[in-house]
Amino acid sequence: MKTTLTFFLLLINGILSAQVKFDMPLKGTPGKDFYIVNYVDHDTSKGLQDPFCGDKTYDGHQGTDMVLRSWKQADSGVKVYAVADGYVYKTNDGMFDRNKHGNNLGLGNYIALNHNNEVYSYYAHLRNGSVKVKYGDFVSAGQMIGYVACSGNCTDPHLHLEVYDNYGLRDPFEGKCQSTASLWNSQPLYDTSTKLIEAGFVPYLPNLDTLRERYLVKDTFDINDTIVCFWALMQGLKKGDSSRVDWYTPSGQFWYSYAYRHSSDLWYAYTWTYINRPPLNIPGKWTAKYYVKGKLITAQTFYFSALNGITNNEKQEEDIRIFPNPATNEITIENAPHEAFQYKIINPEGKILQAGTLNSNKLSISSLKPGVYYLSIKGMKALLIRQ
Repeated sequence: MKTTLTFFLLLINGILSAQVKFDMPLKGTPGKDFYIVNYVDHDTSKGLQDPFCGDKTYDGHQGTDMVLRSWKQADSGVKVYAVADGYVYKTNDGMFDRNKHGNNLGLGNYIALNHNNEVYSYYAHLRNGSVKVKYGDFVSAGQMIGYVACSGNCTDPHLHLEVYDNYGLRDPFEGKCQSTASLWNSQPLYDTSTKLIEAGFVPYLPNLDTLRERYLVKDTFDINDTIVCFWALMQGLKKGDSSRVDWYTPSGQFWYSYAYRHSSDLWYAYTWTYINRPPLNIPGKWTAKYYVKGKLITAQTFYFSALNGITNNEKQEEDIRIFPNPATNEITIENAPHEAFQYKIINPEGKILQAGTLNSNKLSISSLKPGVYYLSIKGMKALLIRQ
């Protein structure tokens, strides 16, 4: 009789667990409004295996990452919703939420829900101050519970959804390399296609931080710009794929090309390349065409203005250019004044971070943190990137 009762209770628990079904925690369309770039890693060794036998994961990953296009999208307020009815049984808030480098701060700001004492869902990396529920609160499926950000161990704005049942970690997806049934009411498709997320131009040589923040993205350049850099945020670049950018003048004449072969699969990755500022005698609408494996992904255009009335020689005497040396954290200033001169280094908010007098065209920037700055000399400015 005791054995029968035990079996009966296990059966009841199984029914309760099966009754828990998930709606999506983010509104919109996967692959358009957000991108599922990491699944649970089912390989217990150093290898990678997502629930569909692919490698859309990283070693030891325990959840599902739904990543936004940019910080601009996150700053607009992307809401997180409860996947099913449940009670709040854990929360954390108050942590910095704009991380861009890995750390050991775990889930950051998060909410955990208990569904029928059988399934538990964690919503991690939330915006600081957005946790509006507390322990014991009941929430309904589809109820807004927070906002997407990047608190804890996080590099890009995304929601990390982590699920457990009474047996331990649970993958909500059903696939060939995952034995448990799907928890989704409508399971999102497994998308391994190569697609463009966003692309554009910036007037400097970027790093990941500047691209994540979309610093100075623009499509109109002039004589004050030293370079034009094309960048693209991509999903699904595969090992061995070749990325190529071809540049064309306003008349359609081929100008420059750069190609790169990727050494691994990349599910959310920035690529970029640049040209020097176009010559003053070729103003107009320029084009950068981006190809992957020879297939055109996007054709982006920018307008270059030569600033009518200023000749090339006149502007070269007024312009300054800077060339960094990452090995020494020193920059060389082209067209610097011949005599001693004052300089300032200013951040994008206008704060002066460094100032002084120079007697040469060399300047150390070792005291600056990685990021984007301006170098100001005699009223002239040049963009300065600290890698």
